[in-house]
Amino acid sequence: MVPGRRPLGVVAVLLSALLLVGCGGGTGSSAGGRSSGTAPADSGSSSSGVAVAVVEKEFSIELSKTRLTPGTYTFKVENRGQAPHNLIIEGPGVDATSSSTLQGGESDELTVTLAKGSYEVWCGIGSHRAQGMATTVQVG
Repeated sequence: MVPGRRPLGVVAVLLSALLLVGCGGGTGSSAGGRSSGTAPADSGSSSSGVAVAVVEKEFSIELSKTRLTPGTYTFKVENRGQAPHNLIIEGPGVDATSSSTLQGGESDELTVTLAKGSYEVWCGIGSHRAQGMATTVQVG
């Protein structure tokens, strides 16, 4: 080994560690659990539950599934509108559970366990619910 020089292997390990820290090892999420990008997947299971894609825009809510069986679901909410939106779910055993407020282009996930029954799903921002941002999900 040449005096004053570190072995190449140590330098490579340090550079690799710095790259991993700089990238954060994240999933594209920004602060608040929100992420932007393409539409969420509407099939399969996430680590928390069966995925249900939700697209919000002025003034509508579209769900990839509206008839479900009892179980745990992750609603993958994407705001494709310009105004801020959120998603609220309420029904048997679920007391008005809400996603974060999303600006245009942002997304978030809301995981809930649903029992048999009817659930109201709406945007709780301003008068959005009254303007048509509401739907019903049947579980049974």
